[in-house]
Amino acid sequence: MMNSQISKLALRRLLGAIGGDSDDLEELREDYLGIAPILAQRLAFAHAQGDRETLKITAHEFKSNARDFGADAVADLCEALERNTAAGTEIDQNAIDDILRAEEEARVSLANIDLSDV
Repeated sequence: MMNSQISKLALRRLLGAIGGDSDDLEELREDYLGIAPILAQRLAFAHAQGDRETLKITAHEFKSNARDFGADAVADLCEALERNTAAGTEIDQNAIDDILRAEEEARVSLANIDLSDV
């Protein structure tokens, strides 16, 4: 099953980077599934508090994690947030809401991918 939320190519790259062990990939996936909603909530909280530094740092961390797991929509949104925060651009709530939605969709998609098919 091809999933539009997750890039299997990215998962294949990650599998290669960790030496091809599918058990290790499963462990990393579980780690991501646990950390992604925490990072999303950290973004929402930092935005609500007006904490631009935490917003920028968390967007960068989330972008990297999402990119590794093929959650390209999340990574792209976080990259834009990181860039806009660094540039001093005003961040509106819609940008945060978009990340929260994309994170949930990607997390559900990643959880349902059969890693033996990667």
